[in-house]
Amino acid sequence: MLSIENKLDDMAETAAFEAGGYPALWKYKAWKMYEAVSSGECCK
Repeated sequence: MLSIENKLDDMAETAAFEAGGYPALWKYKAWKMYEAVSSGECCK
């Protein structure tokens, strides 16, 4: 299951990069990190 999620994340990152270059990719990565922190997935 995790590998599928990773694949989807890679595809979303690629799409973000193609749509807006590095700023869009960084914004996407920052949002994913924020989601992980706010949901308590990281730093338990």
